[in-house]
Amino acid sequence: MNFQQHKLVFLVLFLFLFFFLSFSLVSAASFGYDNPNLPSVVRAIKFLQKGGDSTTGNYDFNGGWLNDGLSIIGGDIFAQVGHFLNITYLDITRQNLTVTDNLVVGGNVTLGQKISLGFGDLVSEQNPDGADAIRIKATASDVDVVIGDMWGYFNIWNVADDTAVFFVDERGNTIITGDLIVDTNTLFVDEGNNRVGINTITPQNTLNVIGDGNFTGLVYGSNLFVPQYIFSHTDKTIPLVAINVWTNISFDQEDADIKSGIEHDMSGSDNHTFTFGEDGIYEVDYDLDIEDNSGASSDVDVAGRLIFVNGTEVIGSVFETDITKKGISTELSHDFLMRVLTGEQIVVQFVADNSDVQISTHGTFGDHPESATITIKKIANL
Repeated sequence: MNFQQHKLVFLVLFLFLFFFLSFSLVSAASFGYDNPNLPSVVRAIKFLQKGGDSTTGNYDFNGGWLNDGLSIIGGDIFAQVGHFLNITYLDITRQNLTVTDNLVVGGNVTLGQKISLGFGDLVSEQNPDGADAIRIKATASDVDVVIGDMWGYFNIWNVADDTAVFFVDERGNTIITGDLIVDTNTLFVDEGNNRVGINTITPQNTLNVIGDGNFTGLVYGSNLFVPQYIFSHTDKTIPLVAINVWTNISFDQEDADIKSGIEHDMSGSDNHTFTFGEDGIYEVDYDLDIEDNSGASSDVDVAGRLIFVNGTEVIGSVFETDITKKGISTELSHDFLMRVLTGEQIVVQFVADNSDVQISTHGTFGDHPESATITIKKIANL
């Protein structure tokens, strides 16, 4: 062959090799796992086909998980968005499922088994009042425990899901719509009758206490019974002012521990006067030792009574007896009931038809012989 024929053959061989190598390179790039133009699923399949049954290393697909792709790093799979369709089974064995941000479920979550909370079951169910809250319910026939809704911070709803029977509102107030029972009968609040019982589950009054009460302060009430009492006495000799003239009896001795609610100044000039601190029915008992000092024996009439300071005689207070011998001490004693209003004052008096009569003591025994005593005690409210 001449020179021109050799040149033509060399050009044909060069073009053949160029096109062959170019086609091979294009084929590897077009169908390889690292071709960004292929779908991500196809690239993953190509990667697995290339690596065989196992492979090692870190790999990025579609720019990696930071660029909306997917990455496999150290055996972990990273992605910002994942779509899992028609999954019939997901098995997480011996590991925790950790969500470091919000887990948002757009639809219903249906569980074939219960989620155990240790003390009960958690059931997904719409709240009765329609407010967002955490709701715990065992079965359809059980009450609900709701945390955070329109009723307050913590609620218990009835079985019918139409009433919050117990709840704590936003101010911390606790509201119970039924009875409150503490240890059977230690404390019982009767919601239906608006009564409270202590040591009873059948309170008959607004407050019914079976047992003693100990109050360190004042107790107030529209018809509260508070004991009122006094015991006063004297060992003095008190002569009659004049024949047939009522004479006041002064009481200059008393025990402060036997005095409550009734005012009496035993050391003052008005120690014959007693002032009542409360309305009520009072029992009064006066006891007088009366002596006739006249020169001759005669039948002397003597009497005792109570009057209000305005001079009105207390009904039922007058009591009379006779002295038949001179120098004899006769006891004049009377017990009766009287009606008293707050602030009223009374005076104890005696009288005789002989001016030689006097109140005196001839006590022989004991350390404290008395010539006159009076006991006043409240027994009922008006």
